[in-house]
Amino acid sequence: MDVRLTSEEGDVLLEILEEQDRDLLAKISHAKRKAPKKALRQKETLLESIIEKLEVEHTEEEEFTDLWW
Repeated sequence: MDVRLTSEEGDVLLEILEEQDRDLLAKISHAKRKAPKKALRQKETLLESIIEKLEVEHTEEEEFTDLWW
């Protein structure tokens, strides 16, 4: 998948994803049962991977952010 974003769009997307990551961490800490906690951890791992890709691409190119995965 190829997504082209302006620097400003990339900043907003990154901010939203980081907020979601913090929310997931809070949900994980409050989850009592194993199955829901495991599912939340998997989602959080995937979200962190997306954030990392966005951060790498954002720092490599000022004008546009290309995401490939």
